[in-house]
Amino acid sequence: MNYNKINNLIGWLSFLIALVVYTLTLEPTSSFWDSGEFIASAYKLQVVHQPGAPLFLMLGKIFSLLAGGDTSRVAFWINMCSALASAATILFLFWTITALAKKVIWEKGTELSSWGMISIMGSGLVGALAYTFSDSFWFSAVEAEVYALSSLCTAIVFWAILKWDQHADEPDSDRWLIFIAYIMGLSIGVHLLNLLAIPAIALVYYFRRSKTKTSSGTLLALLAGIIILAFIQYGIVQYTIKFAAYSDLFFVNTLGLGFGTGVAFFGLTIILCLTSGILYSINGSKLNLMLAVGAFVVLMTIGGGLSGLIVAAIILAGLEYVLKIRDKRRVLNLALVSVVFIIFGYGSFAMIVIRAKADPTLNNSDASNAFSLLSYVNREQYGDRPLVYGQYFDSKPIDSKQGDIIYRKGKEKYEKAGQKYERIYDRNTLMPRMFSDDPQHIGFYRDWMGLKEDQSPTFLDNIGFLISYQTSFMYTRYFAWNFVGRQNDEQGHGDYIHGNWLSGIRFIDNMLLGGQYDLPESQLENNGYNRFYFLPFILGIIGALWHFKRNQKDAGIVGLLFFFTGIAIVLYLNQSPMQPRERDYAYTGSFYAFAIWIGLGVAGIADFFKSRYKAPTAAVLAALIGLLAAPILMAKEGWNDHDRSTKFTARDMASNYLESCAPNAILF
Repeated sequence: MNYNKINNLIGWLSFLIALVVYTLTLEPTSSFWDSGEFIASAYKLQVVHQPGAPLFLMLGKIFSLLAGGDTSRVAFWINMCSALASAATILFLFWTITALAKKVIWEKGTELSSWGMISIMGSGLVGALAYTFSDSFWFSAVEAEVYALSSLCTAIVFWAILKWDQHADEPDSDRWLIFIAYIMGLSIGVHLLNLLAIPAIALVYYFRRSKTKTSSGTLLALLAGIIILAFIQYGIVQYTIKFAAYSDLFFVNTLGLGFGTGVAFFGLTIILCLTSGILYSINGSKLNLMLAVGAFVVLMTIGGGLSGLIVAAIILAGLEYVLKIRDKRRVLNLALVSVVFIIFGYGSFAMIVIRAKADPTLNNSDASNAFSLLSYVNREQYGDRPLVYGQYFDSKPIDSKQGDIIYRKGKEKYEKAGQKYERIYDRNTLMPRMFSDDPQHIGFYRDWMGLKEDQSPTFLDNIGFLISYQTSFMYTRYFAWNFVGRQNDEQGHGDYIHGNWLSGIRFIDNMLLGGQYDLPESQLENNGYNRFYFLPFILGIIGALWHFKRNQKDAGIVGLLFFFTGIAIVLYLNQSPMQPRERDYAYTGSFYAFAIWIGLGVAGIADFFKSRYKAPTAAVLAALIGLLAAPILMAKEGWNDHDRSTKFTARDMASNYLESCAPNAILF
């Protein structure tokens, strides 16, 4: 009881500290990039750029009401939505770190010592506050962007799987898994980044439920997690809308019924399929099984045609094998109920259709029918990029193959508006990283990789670009900003290992910079000149090593979260060069995982000191070292460049643009 009270008290203290920090440094009005769009759209419930963030917009609308009708305060209160979500993220991070530290330090059936209590709480406080003052997370915490709320969703689901792990032997423990499914569904209405926690969650489930843990079993659990991730991202997020659209096409164009009848039929059939399947998983009724299978076959056939029917047959054959051979109806029940709750959360996208039909001023894609909503969710306006196999930047198109027909809503039925085409190239490669044929991108590729004008890239050149640009410049550089140090806040500036980070340790920076450490006065006075001396990074490495030594399974799970929210995103995004802005916000989940290890670094130091000092003294000393090495240092160095409380530049620039226009002018 004392542990729970202290854990809750210090957790809420970390929340309060973060909330005060973010409120004091909050931008009072709109900032650059997407924030202005999100603020305007939340205030009037408009439709933002693809693929939308309906839950964020609805929450932003609620916060805008706190302005009390004063439109000059609307932006501030919508920004406060991010600040509050970010502070709540810190709360759940604290509880996550203490849960992981507790599993190592507190043996079941024994009394928790004062050394253990201080080590656990010190770990949680240091890790949570280190993330509070981390560069990328702090930046998104003080503006109206989706990444703060997305981080909260990730923090909640990772904390919740640890709660399930703690109560897994209790009869009703699966409620935690259903809760995770619901938060996952809600997160789709904010950002898809939260789904990347699924592989780590799958391993927690495997390690807890499996009686015998093997390397092959671990790999299969990891594969299952990746399949679940793909099923949600493609099967639920994209294909439910695609099948609903093609169902509507059949009902409208073939049967001659009104628009929306096919969507309604599709929705009712999904309800029948899931309800019957859940009832079968409970009572084993063959009638329920027949209804579920029949509804599923109808869904797949109407929505996907012959290919949908074939996929349905394969899925049902596999499902029958699992149920018949292993009697896994309980697992089927959990899976189906989880799908239901994911769909409940995903239901926030109804806001997009409802508001699109109202025709607001900002109405991206006009997603008022199934096909336009499908285009909206699939982000079709942004085009495709090759991931595993594709062209080089100098490959020549030699042919093309037809893709899906593009349908648009007509007066009485859906009309063909064109057809998608996919180019076929003369030269292709695995892992195409230098693929863009934009002349500016081609020039950058050649310059970055040292290719001559007439020299064609090779597979090794692609891998080199992946390592040196996409991984080093567009990820490692951002990681260093957060935990090593930063030279300035100028985008893409500096030649310091292809980026603008440094440590502040002179002989190391001299060695890496080739003896050119003496920076000009303008750089020394730059607010982004933050020197962390590698200390947060070292603390995180200590925590990771201690964690792997003391609890390899849990450390592997944190490592998996670190990988999937970091390097895996690098591989998936396959970014072209010359990005219009820094993209560090995409990797905050990876930095979140590393902050867990920063916290556990306190426990590692306390463990080391225990043989040299009295146990409580060792724990207190470790906590003080952790606080000084990470959060206090990071707050001191980062405050001036993250304090946006007096910044009005974006709003003033917009105002000046508008003032320069004649009445009723059109501004491009």
